Amino acid sequence: MENFLVSLNAVGPLFCFLVLGGFLKKRGMIDAQLIRRMNRITHYVFLPALLFKNIIDCDLSQSMRGDLVLIAAVSSTLSCLLAVGIACAVQKENPRRAALAQGMFRNNYVSFGIAIATSVYGPEAAGIVSMLIACIVPLNNIYAVTELTVFRHERPDFKKLLREIGTNPFVLAAAAGFAFSLLRIELPKMLYSTLGSISGMGVPMSMLMLGASFSFSDAGEYKKDIVVGVLTKLILLPLVFVPVYVMMGIRREALLVLLIALCTPPAASSHVMAGQMGADSKLAGHLIVFGSAASMATIFTWLFVLKNMALL
Repeated sequence: MENFLVSLNAVGPLFCFLVLGGFLKKRGMIDAQLIRRMNRITHYVFLPALLFKNIIDCDLSQSMRGDLVLIAAVSSTLSCLLAVGIACAVQKENPRRAALAQGMFRNNYVSFGIAIATSVYGPEAAGIVSMLIACIVPLNNIYAVTELTVFRHERPDFKKLLREIGTNPFVLAAAAGFAFSLLRIELPKMLYSTLGSISGMGVPMSMLMLGASFSFSDAGEYKKDIVVGVLTKLILLPLVFVPVYVMMGIRREALLVLLIALCTPPAASSHVMAGQMGADSKLAGHLIVFGSAASMATIFTWLFVLKNMALL
């Protein structure tokens, strides 16, 4: 029950913002024009600020475990390739392929990671999670930008493709974050406080605008994509990678933090990013909503099974 409550506490606030967004839209306080503008601001300001802050908050020199970082990076790369392959096999339209692939390999590690790890192993597990947040989140963002950019062009111009990826706000934020962290550049207290306020608006604003634009009436149109996306994200990927981790001798805290990267639902930012980069934002929204709801049961199941097998 405790594991279920941890998942509920991670997902609950997201659904509260979702419901609030729908309520404000119904009351006429949010319209389509405002949604477009706020999604653009969130994409270019709030979410890159959140990514930058996540990286600089992690002391890479103190908490770095090269083995876990390498395993997580390889897993993220293979997950992305598998997701793109499945999306291409399931869908013929590039906007849907882009949204589906992103929804299958991106994860909500920031919201779930520390909450689940500290619930199972206490505060000492937070350092490992913070390390992987600083590594996995930027990597997944770069992969997301890359696949969304590729799917946006029928015949991509590779120079243009590289320019678009290199100038994407998420890629720039990740590069700046690593530079500040590795060079140990500290922001003045006033700037850091401002950054905290701006970055704190990223996830709430993403879910608020998703709630304002979300409609269950569209779900039937995306039924196959939703089923494939949610099952792949929450069940298939852990089934593929967790046995490999176990065979490699990975146990306890290390196994848990790698599992969280696999079995958590799509990041809230994926809806905004999909809409701003030409993908199907409605499908991206459905994958977040249905994936987050289903994850409360699947995360509990994964933790329960692995604990009973004495692997956690």
